Amino acid sequence: MKITYKSIDNFLILFLMMAIVMPTSFAKISIVFAFFLILIRMIKINKILFDTNKKIILTLITPGIMLTALNSTQDLLRFVVLLILLLGFPFAGFRFNKKLIMNFSSLILIYLIFTQIFISLENDWLISFRGTWYPHEYAHIFDWQAFINLSEYKTLSEIIGKYRLGGLFYNPNVLGIVVLLYFFIFDACYFEQENKNKLIYLFIFLIVLFSLLLTFSRTAIIGLIIYYFIKNVNYKKLLFFRIEKRSLLILMLVIFMVIYMFEPLLEGLMSAGSGGQKFSILFKYLASADPISIFFGGVHDTQYRSFDADLGNWIGAVGLVGLVGIIIFFRKIMTINNFSSPFVITLFVMSIGNTVLYGLLSASIVFCYFLIISNNEKQT
Repeated sequence: MKITYKSIDNFLILFLMMAIVMPTSFAKISIVFAFFLILIRMIKINKILFDTNKKIILTLITPGIMLTALNSTQDLLRFVVLLILLLGFPFAGFRFNKKLIMNFSSLILIYLIFTQIFISLENDWLISFRGTWYPHEYAHIFDWQAFINLSEYKTLSEIIGKYRLGGLFYNPNVLGIVVLLYFFIFDACYFEQENKNKLIYLFIFLIVLFSLLLTFSRTAIIGLIIYYFIKNVNYKKLLFFRIEKRSLLILMLVIFMVIYMFEPLLEGLMSAGSGGQKFSILFKYLASADPISIFFGGVHDTQYRSFDADLGNWIGAVGLVGLVGIIIFFRKIMTINNFSSPFVITLFVMSIGNTVLYGLLSASIVFCYFLIISNNEKQT
């Protein structure tokens, strides 16, 4: 049997997608190995290009990388995904079987979501499996909200918001982001298919929505709302009250979710909420740090505690100058491939409340998304 480059590309992307959800002891080394193989593939097809924009962007973030090498060497790994994206996008030459990737992402979602549900119902085998293969240093912090006593509740709606279920990853915010990002991959591949099975899409969408509500990760839920609104609602027509039937259904769903999440979101943004605390940490850092750190970065933690969200993390890592470079880069991605616009805008909004591109786990899924959509035709 002849092995084609398309077969190799499919193997690489599937291996990376699988590595991300592997047991903890294998995940990191597998992810690094997958990126190494992808980098070799990029070099093989001579698709590492340096145009003027990339040189400017690289110039803006390089001081942060150099300062990180001096101040916090172990955090250099944070730049790997960003640099490969910068060097490789739009990844011309890669070819994928989108249906295969769609099916694989749906299996990963089912694995993550159903383990989340059964762990919350105190399935002993899965709890033991998680403890053995997905150990967490701070498991005790998350377990107090991780198990549901169904006898205390009459309806399912009573459970949502009272528990925060993190499944295999313990941390509900991490699980929420991981599930959401895999759904974005599924969604991007689904709409590339000629023969679409709407029932399968509806099933995946509903279990993803249910999972996000069980995590009660405000960032992930708001991310899903924003993504669907941008992707499915023509806001120019909306301004003139010209809404298609399909867009109307999506708009009604978005409005319902916004109303449902409004109070929890408001609580999170208050000074005592998680969002308010993240802004407080960032503002204290900007008020006390030296000018070099503020403008050029190299800081991956503060005297107050970690930034705990992409916005603060990247301001600390590359400074305000490097942040401008990152914004220019993602704006360039949207220009090259307009299909990516809903995802990129959602990514920027989520960066305020959670760690996405800064964490190796979630950043690797972001990379998978951009690699997969790289050969989509430019769409408006």
